[in-house]
Amino acid sequence: MATYRSSEVTKNALIEAAGQLIADLGLSCVSVRAIAMLAQENIGTIHYHFGNKEGLLVEVINKVIERWEAVPVENELAQLDLNDRHDQAVAIRRIIERMSRLIFSSEAPDWHRQVIYQVMQHTGILQEMFRSRVITPENRQTIHLLQRIDPSLSYEQAYAHTLTIQSALIVHADYQNAVLSELSMADYSREYIAYMENILISQKQKFFDLPLV
Repeated sequence: MATYRSSEVTKNALIEAAGQLIADLGLSCVSVRAIAMLAQENIGTIHYHFGNKEGLLVEVINKVIERWEAVPVENELAQLDLNDRHDQAVAIRRIIERMSRLIFSSEAPDWHRQVIYQVMQHTGILQEMFRSRVITPENRQTIHLLQRIDPSLSYEQAYAHTLTIQSALIVHADYQNAVLSELSMADYSREYIAYMENILISQKQKFFDLPLV
């Protein structure tokens, strides 16, 4: 007797398959046929649920964005006095640990890490979605914090610091396969991620002459 997936299960299977293929092959190399095959669905289900491939890819990016929007930066800083040096140091720690958690959490599929890189390499609606809903708000909050810590910082200087905070985490996500091969790991260990976080945190706290917390 044939069994049929529910509509929601089918949609999720297609989103997961598309996300995995984007991570594995690159955004421009993903076809509706490959997505349907990996999801064990027929091509018609993509058109039925999403209209076309572009509609499906929008939902893939939405899936990633929703995780970031669920834990906004301002919530991490809400109880801190950002004029206090100790709390400023804590704020730097929380910003870095939050970003690391969102990128490397085992609660999300691995493709979440790598699909961001693929999207940011292609100008268009997917890049604009991620830029406007994640990158711009994230950067704005971090720049605001850094200029509170050091009011002499120009926007460009604060932006440069923001990128140096993010870059090590982003490289570990974008070049995951190469880095893991070099480390002889199947996946990043919690100890390795925590060690990297502490390097980034202490670098910024020392640079701004903040307490090491």
